[in-house]
Amino acid sequence: MKRLFKVLIMLALVLSVFSFNSSTTEAASTKTAFVNIKSGTLNVRSGAGTKYKKVGSLKKGAKVAIYSNTKNGWSEIRYKKKKAYVATKYLKFSSSEKNWTGKYSHLYSGNHVGATLTVKNQTKDSYEFIISEYGEKKSNGEWVYYTIDLKGKAKIKNGVGYYNENGCQIVFDYTNSDAIYHKGAIYTDVSGSCKAGKSYSEGRNLSKDKKLGYVKY
Repeated sequence: MKRLFKVLIMLALVLSVFSFNSSTTEAASTKTAFVNIKSGTLNVRSGAGTKYKKVGSLKKGAKVAIYSNTKNGWSEIRYKKKKAYVATKYLKFSSSEKNWTGKYSHLYSGNHVGATLTVKNQTKDSYEFIISEYGEKKSNGEWVYYTIDLKGKAKIKNGVGYYNENGCQIVFDYTNSDAIYHKGAIYTDVSGSCKAGKSYSEGRNLSKDKKLGYVKY
């Protein structure tokens, strides 16, 4: 009887440890964001889409924990201890939690002319990038395909990427959801003697809903 009692105690301890690890893993996977709206409140819904029932609302600046992001532009949160969803494009993530890493194509791009952006090796303070412009030009009476690459390392400060080397200045503005496809996008403001990227510079004076930018694919 004593032996059975000891076995039951050991089993309870193992289950409690497993339960603790499971809950902490879920908590560790969350990201912090803030409601970023101009006015009014942000609708909280029971599912990932406007067709789902509204279950509440959040005020501007409200802090929320993000458990996951859907492909159609919604973020899973907890509202009154229940699973709920809000539109990702109305959230602002802290700079250390933005995932810049990935491959992007500028929305002006076509089959024969355009630009791509690759971001890799991101840390808390910086990331490496490659801007590649491609197109066709005449050489000796024939059209030839060309690619121009600009490689560098941008520093992250207050959620914005900055590059300033050899007379080339680039400001990278990241958004979790672009205005067209609701995917991660990077807008660039290119100035100085940069060998690539100027033709696809968005500038910093346009509002985000008027920018195209490099969209993640």
